Amino acid sequence: IATDGICLTVVKKTWTSFSVDVMKETIDRTALSIWRVGSLVNLERALSTGQRNGGHHVSGHIDTVGNILEKNEEGIATRLIISLSPSYTKYLIEKGSIALDGISLTLTKVWDDRFEVSLIPHTKLATTIYKKKVGDPINIEVDMMAKFIEKLMAK
Repeated sequence: IATDGICLTVVKKTWTSFSVDVMKETIDRTALSIWRVGSLVNLERALSTGQRNGGHHVSGHIDTVGNILEKNEEGIATRLIISLSPSYTKYLIEKGSIALDGISLTLTKVWDDRFEVSLIPHTKLATTIYKKKVGDPINIEVDMMAKFIEKLMAK
């Protein structure tokens, strides 16, 4: 189950909860270490074979953590500017895709060390991202196709 975008395997479940095993790599690369009892997280089940598949491919394998630098209301939308190391911004393009806490979003602007996305009202209602504040960490998964292309071009 993707939990704030982190691909985790359920090892035990009840009607009201589930348990997962988490390794050091997951803790080191994600914002999981700040979760506490009662933390709000986005949950999404894995896609089953044969289901409709829209949007961009999100693997649940978080690349890094960024921090919200700005949060601005703009009409019905909310613009977020998020920090990101240049070692990852190289995979971003304006109008390309990015996953934040597992939410597939469109990039509206990209700089060397940060990027911007704009949240529509449905995203604000259906996910936890709108509740985040300036300074809060956020799990980031860059577009895996850009990483594949980089690797292929290097050969």
